[in-house]
Amino acid sequence: MATYNGERFIAEQIESIQRQTYKNWCLLVSDDCSTDGTLDVVRRYAAEDGRIRIVSEGVKHGGAKENFFSLMTFSDAPYCMFCDQDDVWLPDKIKDCLEAMSCLEMRHAGDVPLLVFCDMKVVDSNLNIIHASFEDNCNYDTRRVAFKYLLAQNVAAGCSILLNRAAIVTNLVIDDCSSIEMHDWWMILIVSAFGSIGYVDTALSLYRQHDNNELGAGEYAPIKRAKDTTFMLERFRSTIDQAVAFREIFGDEISPEDKRSLDFYISAGNTRSLLCALIYLFRSGCWKKGARKLGQLIVVAKSAKQKKENERGHLTQ
Repeated sequence: MATYNGERFIAEQIESIQRQTYKNWCLLVSDDCSTDGTLDVVRRYAAEDGRIRIVSEGVKHGGAKENFFSLMTFSDAPYCMFCDQDDVWLPDKIKDCLEAMSCLEMRHAGDVPLLVFCDMKVVDSNLNIIHASFEDNCNYDTRRVAFKYLLAQNVAAGCSILLNRAAIVTNLVIDDCSSIEMHDWWMILIVSAFGSIGYVDTALSLYRQHDNNELGAGEYAPIKRAKDTTFMLERFRSTIDQAVAFREIFGDEISPEDKRSLDFYISAGNTRSLLCALIYLFRSGCWKKGARKLGQLIVVAKSAKQKKENERGHLTQ
């Protein structure tokens, strides 16, 4: 559990973990220099429950991504889940995810990176249901977990993920996570390239939305999003940066098909030619679902145009 100023909701989350039907767990907590009573709440529960441990405090990580990457280094468990401080886990979350993991393990012998993710109910700050399914609300297709699709769009929230030890070890190869969009996206990319992914089509937690969410359950609104080309361009470029980081670390280890998609996707974001950008995108196969493809075409064109304009401006200086 990565914490930062979570005093308002963290007790509910800890208690929901304590109510899990699967009891053999350990909760590792890393606090990102909270200025409220978050650590006092955690210490109170840790004093009464030996399965709860604070492993880091007084260290400024800078965000949830950095904090979760740091947290993974403290774990030697065979499986790892990521816990948001403000959610509530339903009683069978650990059990059901482990059962799905067991099914994957039966199909994949050896030290193979494996990942399972589940659905969630989207709720307000008082746990009233806003949407019965996070995946439906975001219009994600949980079957689109091929590497080429995940380069452009993540479908698994970090707080819904279970990893095996091989996946954890592979994730810890990276030293600098500044080019990574988020820890969950990076993890599912790795497992897609080197292992296997499973999905539990059941909402196993309450994904709380409130004013202080670092990230939230953005509702599917393609027309509105397509109009915000500045935001779209920033997100596209961040996926390119992430793809470049992935190529630098794993480019020589992935399959030829995945390497081809990776290279073409990066090229689509780095060319100043509109025609080349569109050709590279088509050849990469890195399409999002449904109407989001239109947004991809818009943003790839805008990226190429802006790069061309920047180059012209540089030449005239």
